[in-house]
Amino acid sequence: TSKPEDLPDAGPEDKMSDQQQNNNTDTPPISVHSGPTMAHAVRIGPNQDLISSIQRAARMAMAETSNSGAAFVMTAVGSLKEVTLRMASAPIIKDQAIQATATTRTNDVCTWNENVEIVSLVGTLSADGSKHLHMCISKADGSTIGGHVISGTVLTTLELVLGTIENVGFKRKVDDTTGYRELFVAANKKGTSV
Repeated sequence: TSKPEDLPDAGPEDKMSDQQQNNNTDTPPISVHSGPTMAHAVRIGPNQDLISSIQRAARMAMAETSNSGAAFVMTAVGSLKEVTLRMASAPIIKDQAIQATATTRTNDVCTWNENVEIVSLVGTLSADGSKHLHMCISKADGSTIGGHVISGTVLTTLELVLGTIENVGFKRKVDDTTGYRELFVAANKKGTSV
């Protein structure tokens, strides 16, 4: 589980209640809400910031979907000219990423300043701008690496299809069992937000 480092620390209102979380680590909390799903296709052009472009597209997609506060990446293909990923179990870094290479550092934040292909991009986005994105990239030699997306810049294109869920909202709240801001899924009742 990863903790988005660019989100502000949670206040008391962002804590999950005892009823919303299950302290038994064998059975994680379950919150299931559903509604009609819509697909939204977008192309993000060269030199665009990866994160802010995806967030902007998600906000637009949620605005086009009746009472949606939940978006997710359905599929994505494209290329980047630089990308920063946080590897599994990496420490949380605020304000700046540690520059590293995949061959010299593991379990850290790594930046590749080279052309790469997006092999996979998955994740969730919320109306409040919070996100949780993971990506797998392919380098020029065909090797692949993946991790939590910190930043990136589009090289030629990002062909992105986002899904939205009507009447559902995503939010990130601190889960006392993990210490991280985890996904909280709720019904997004008409005229309200999660």
